[in-house]
Amino acid sequence: MIVFSDPISIIINNTCNLTCSNCGSNNQYNYRGVYNWLDYAEHFREWQKKIDFVEINIVGGEPFLHTDLATWAIELKKLWPNALVSVDTNGTLLGLEKNVHVARTLLENDIKLMVFWHTAHDINRGEVFLNKILEPYDIEIVVEDGYQVGTTRNIYYEVHSQNVLAELGLTDRYFPSTIKEIKNGIVYLDDTDDIQASHDVCHYATDCVSIQCGLMYKCTLPMTYANSKDQFTYEERVRPLLDQYKACSPFWEYNKIKQFIENLKNPIPQCRFCAFDKRAGSKDCTIPVTFDKSLKKIPTVNLASANEY
Repeated sequence: MIVFSDPISIIINNTCNLTCSNCGSNNQYNYRGVYNWLDYAEHFREWQKKIDFVEINIVGGEPFLHTDLATWAIELKKLWPNALVSVDTNGTLLGLEKNVHVARTLLENDIKLMVFWHTAHDINRGEVFLNKILEPYDIEIVVEDGYQVGTTRNIYYEVHSQNVLAELGLTDRYFPSTIKEIKNGIVYLDDTDDIQASHDVCHYATDCVSIQCGLMYKCTLPMTYANSKDQFTYEERVRPLLDQYKACSPFWEYNKIKQFIENLKNPIPQCRFCAFDKRAGSKDCTIPVTFDKSLKKIPTVNLASANEY
């Protein structure tokens, strides 16, 4: 059994109601994809036979847009009962009555609610929503930090009640995007000759291992490409190398999976397209989040003619 001590993100949908600039998963664009638990349940049962996950973060997109969020979370918790399982949300939809009930179902099944508010001016709304969700419980605030609007990020408090655990934070700054630009509907990436240098300063290189559609990816770029290349038009230059990336399947032989995991901390050839070594101090550089609804209008590939690209 492989013990996976770093957090693993499980992506259950690409759809999002926000358009955060520099979103690591490209969900600020018109990125489609909602995944059903039953379609991938066998993958996760196979993962459970081979890997002991310590921390599982259920993410999107915005997971509260998924109509079967509770099933995903509860089934994953059953497979890894000793893991810290959380649902990571931007919090903006928690005021809806249906989501209040979903959130309580999660909490009552020992699943943590992680609320990452992205707008400093509106974080009070997050507190209101969370307090409504927690009304039935005996709340104990164990951490409460003050904040100054627009100057501080990742400010949070935790509340505990028996097995109930929730957290509210402010994350209004992101790391640079892996996309260089989108021009005339075409996605352009960067380029570098030094993949090790790019990897050394890349935030995504060390803590963004994800599973999407049952397969494990080292980082954001190959994962988003694999699931968006039939929706977005990537520049022709980058496609051959990105297509060569092989995500790890739970149905691989044990030793092959073990080797894949042991290599997760190392650069891959596709690191050349992030080229973070060209962005001085990118690992320490965060950029204020902005919102632009026009990003949802980025032209996407007509799936019927996707093979033309």
